[in-house]
Amino acid sequence: MDKNEIIAEAQAEQQKIDLAVGELAQEIIRTWKSDPNLRAEFGDSVLAYAGYVKAMASGNAKIFSGGGLTKCRASSILRVDAVCARTGLSRSSVDRLEDRGEFPARLQLSGSGAVGWLDSDVDAWIAARPRGI
Repeated sequence: MDKNEIIAEAQAEQQKIDLAVGELAQEIIRTWKSDPNLRAEFGDSVLAYAGYVKAMASGNAKIFSGGGLTKCRASSILRVDAVCARTGLSRSSVDRLEDRGEFPARLQLSGSGAVGWLDSDVDAWIAARPRGI
């Protein structure tokens, strides 16, 4: 096996790991959304943890201390218009896919209802879409 083959194999394995970690984060969010006892006991700290897991998978996590859980800042957050432009989906399609757990979960940005998505999550979702259908 030459150097380029080894590098290609390592990159393929890293992509598998990144995908598995992203799926784990999505499962954490799905469980949190479906379990009122979990939401009552842990509140939004579960979502912060899931966001941290996803940011770690994408390599965009920057750790900083913040009361209780360790949190992260992603490289950037996309608002709904940017998500629609990047994916080619309508707002209602994004909502529908997210409700079914087939699209990355939104992050609550403020108490007034502002939401956004980690750009790395949206990019990973796009990369995972089937091609040539």
